Amino acid sequence: MKTKLPLQASLSLLFMSPILTNFAQQKEVSLGISSSSYSFDNQKQAYNWGASLPGFQVGYLYSPKINLFKKNKNGIINPYMNLEYAFSNCTAKNLNLPTPITLHQLRFSLPMRIRIAQTEKKRFSYYVQGEPGIQVNALQQNYKQRDLPKLEPFDTYLNVGVGFTHSKKIREIKKAGYKFVGVTMNASRMIPLNSFRFGENQGSFHQFRVNIGLKYSYLEPKRVKKRLFMW
Repeated sequence: MKTKLPLQASLSLLFMSPILTNFAQQKEVSLGISSSSYSFDNQKQAYNWGASLPGFQVGYLYSPKINLFKKNKNGIINPYMNLEYAFSNCTAKNLNLPTPITLHQLRFSLPMRIRIAQTEKKRFSYYVQGEPGIQVNALQQNYKQRDLPKLEPFDTYLNVGVGFTHSKKIREIKKAGYKFVGVTMNASRMIPLNSFRFGENQGSFHQFRVNIGLKYSYLEPKRVKKRLFMW
């Protein structure tokens, strides 16, 4: 099994997650659609068909309260941690016919969103996103043919894309807690890193996706200083 630096860096950050998640500032629940394909390497290239098939994903994303990033100017840099389930479909060629393959996947990733612009009233903000992650192909189902090669059980990837956040007007906060603050939308591409290799004839998973998320932030009432004298 071969390893590369992107995998080591991703694993190091993931193992740090219990230390960084004592208090979360932001949470986001996301739902999206995808288009996926798979390309086999080496002797298995004859199975490549090249077409992409639709799928979907749901995710839970949250931002830990890290002092290093909390003090960045106006929250331009926002680190997150993400857990996602994906139902993906890709296709392979068998007997010169396309054969669909269904994948149930779990993803653990560390998105980093960097705001690049926002409107004057701050209702819309735009960002670029980089997201290293690990994908587990939990279950592969092929209903037509049983002799297709198995896909990699693990994939490492870098998800890159662009997005925007529409923020709602926040009314007076009377009680501390998580409040719905806006909607996010992003489009991205998963680039395989191939840090894991478990056999000689492996391949790469590719995906384009679009996500819509509901964003929540932890908000507290404004503190009012008590006056000792009324005059």
